[in-house]
Amino acid sequence: MTIYNLYIFDREGQCLYYDEWFRTKQSGLAPIQEYKLVFGMMLSMKSFVDRLATNDSNQTVNYYKTSAYKMTFLESATGIKIILNTDPNATGIRDLLHRIYQAWAETANSAANLEMFASTNPPNESFLKSRVRDIVMKHSLKMSVPSAPPDEGESIIRSPDLPFVSSIVGGLFAGRAVVVSGMVLPGFASDRKKRVLKTCKYALPKSFSRFDIDLCCGLLIDGDHMDNKALHFNPRFEAKAGWFSGPADDKLVINSFVSGQWGAEERFDNPFKEGEPFQIRLLVLEKYFKISAGGKHVCDYPHRVPVETIRTISIKGNIRVDYVEFQPPIGIGADGKPTIVAPMPKQELITQIDKPSIPFILPLLPGGFVSPQSARFTITPFLSAERFTINLMCKEEFLFHFRVDMPNPSLKIKPGIFRNSSKNGVKWQTEERTFATFPFSKGITHDVVFTAYGKSVTVDVDGAPFVKFVYRDGDDPANIDAITVRGDVLVHRFVHKG
Repeated sequence: MTIYNLYIFDREGQCLYYDEWFRTKQSGLAPIQEYKLVFGMMLSMKSFVDRLATNDSNQTVNYYKTSAYKMTFLESATGIKIILNTDPNATGIRDLLHRIYQAWAETANSAANLEMFASTNPPNESFLKSRVRDIVMKHSLKMSVPSAPPDEGESIIRSPDLPFVSSIVGGLFAGRAVVVSGMVLPGFASDRKKRVLKTCKYALPKSFSRFDIDLCCGLLIDGDHMDNKALHFNPRFEAKAGWFSGPADDKLVINSFVSGQWGAEERFDNPFKEGEPFQIRLLVLEKYFKISAGGKHVCDYPHRVPVETIRTISIKGNIRVDYVEFQPPIGIGADGKPTIVAPMPKQELITQIDKPSIPFILPLLPGGFVSPQSARFTITPFLSAERFTINLMCKEEFLFHFRVDMPNPSLKIKPGIFRNSSKNGVKWQTEERTFATFPFSKGITHDVVFTAYGKSVTVDVDGAPFVKFVYRDGDDPANIDAITVRGDVLVHRFVHKG
């Protein structure tokens, strides 16, 4: 769940309080004009629903939602109006707004003080901001942290979607380590990157040519009001591609963000390569981080802020993360205090089927196709193959339809790989068809791996990341009840892990 920004207005429309978290796009308006626009929009919506009401009961507007954001409203009996802007899938927002209002009312302490908050020096404003941010952070972590498998507690988080933010249960201290394992995505490994290329005339955004692992002292990981970052780990893969792309930068950059300023960068040779797997270990020692990659020591980075203030980990950029592990595992004891817990052995259920007949249908157990499950298909397209499909199904619905059309030069048929989903059993949604290089050949054996993530599934072909498919609105991978293979292909072996 992502929270963008918060407005609090009085009954006359004056903005008494504003704060923002992960807002990456500004309106381009002066703040006072933006406040008037937001408040006016809310009043217009209330007037609209009142005029179109089908009965005489009181009409309320709880929220409005677009494909990119959700704006939720709360109005108190005293006329205070609170507006919170979040991602469209955010949950528990009404409860969050009530808690924010409670903090507001308690801090203001009286109706007189509520009006005084509009002055140039509002009483207790810094205390209010601290309380609101604490409430928002706790709610975001509660709603956003991917749940680990039950037998691993909170020490391992598998296959998180990026960007990823998680609390660190028990915090960090000398002797504790964070391990991040995954793969640096090669060029054109994601549909999003391909779509951006069509609209980006000169250079790709930097998020497509680097990745970040940040150990943060709060939840404000971006923007003008970031919390301290004890460690900013930033490998870069920026080759100079043209006149407007800027200088090449292929170094590993490590830094800290303290008291509103970045410190001096420390630069090292980059041990990572695009298209290759990695394992990073950030070991906390008394005076510095000992950082290694692939089992080899990279550098020692002295602490610039106390490690006990670290609360969260943030990961984003051009990588796929297979798991994040906190060593040793820490749990919360009966007394409410952090305690080291013994890791439980993970019981992995493996289903292997050799040379199944086509069409192939594997019913799944209740719970769907969710992290950390994977499905591996060892296949050979027929020499006469026209097409084959691999599908994740929910009854008659395609939650993920992966179709491969084999080329036929004599008929002038070009190769194609199409991804889609269906609604109501028959209606296909928007088709995704971009890809870099066609990876399949007739008569040649290939390995195709589907890996489940929180809201998406990735496809690897012959060990290399090929594409990521984000499930469509309303589609829940927990409802997937079957995996199917159809068409002109021989399946040598199918392996499902989960």
